[in-house]
Amino acid sequence: MLVKLSDYVASRLFEAGVRSAFGISGGASLHLLHSIKDHPELDIYCPHHEQAAAMAADGYARATGGIGVTVATSGPGATNLITGICGAFYDSVPLLCLTGQVSTFRMVESTGVRQIGFQETPIVDICQKITKYAATLQAPEAIAFELDKCFYYSTSGRPGPTLLDIPDNYQRAMIDPDTLQRWKPPVRKRTVLEKQSQGLQSKISRAMRLLIAAERPVVIAGWGLHLSNCEEEFRNFLEKFKVPAVMTWGAADILSQYHQSYVGTFGTHGQRHANFAVQNADFILSLGSRLDTKSTGTPVSSFARGAKRVMVDIDGAEIEKFEHFDLPLNLGVNCDL
Repeated sequence: MLVKLSDYVASRLFEAGVRSAFGISGGASLHLLHSIKDHPELDIYCPHHEQAAAMAADGYARATGGIGVTVATSGPGATNLITGICGAFYDSVPLLCLTGQVSTFRMVESTGVRQIGFQETPIVDICQKITKYAATLQAPEAIAFELDKCFYYSTSGRPGPTLLDIPDNYQRAMIDPDTLQRWKPPVRKRTVLEKQSQGLQSKISRAMRLLIAAERPVVIAGWGLHLSNCEEEFRNFLEKFKVPAVMTWGAADILSQYHQSYVGTFGTHGQRHANFAVQNADFILSLGSRLDTKSTGTPVSSFARGAKRVMVDIDGAEIEKFEHFDLPLNLGVNCDL
């Protein structure tokens, strides 16, 4: 049975667990917005600015543990999303940005001019550096393929925003969902996974030995504890080892301020006593925090100056960056918490 492409997009959002989307109407996004509005299980909320829509979607993802969705029209509507996209990218928040684009028969393509269609803007090119994946839909029949990629990249590994730019004439095209090509995530060889698992166990054992031997240990709680759904395991860990914990902003809600391990928030915008605890620790275990300069202060090399430092993060580049700052870690554990 043929369905309108924008209706298919709405149905896929529902299948992905989305229940609310955020956006503002515009000529190149009306079909997407109407299809979301007409879906019986979806709600669309319209703030006063696309930047607010992107940030609302970010907040929705943080609060629900799912993926946030924002919709914007072409040109200024799409570019207004950029600040919210940046926030989701740097804070590792799963976001799907659906932008409308001018019809394909009004596109610049190889003409050499700056713009042909009203508000035509190369939002995909603009957002390449602040998304995990960004693409313009090249044919109506590719919609399932592109949505599969967006959902996967938004939520896999270190989460973040993706962007799918959909031309207006494609939004209203009729497609047969049963004949659409699908995209399959890459499969890693089992032998590679087995080797990684063996190395991981060795690193975890080493980290635990350092923790047990410490006299003034401090655990840093990061946003990654939420992303990996490890909040309860983290609290159990603290109960077992009775170790003090300091919180980044993204993890400030994991512990009650009355918890026996709670010290406070730390960093350049944190509490003074929590910073004293970190700077005078003899062992630091960072869980799911990228330890940016708001956490470490500047120069980075002065962070936890007398401590052995262990960092657990899903992004290996975040661990390796400390070599650049002349702050070698005693141990980096690159894995999901």
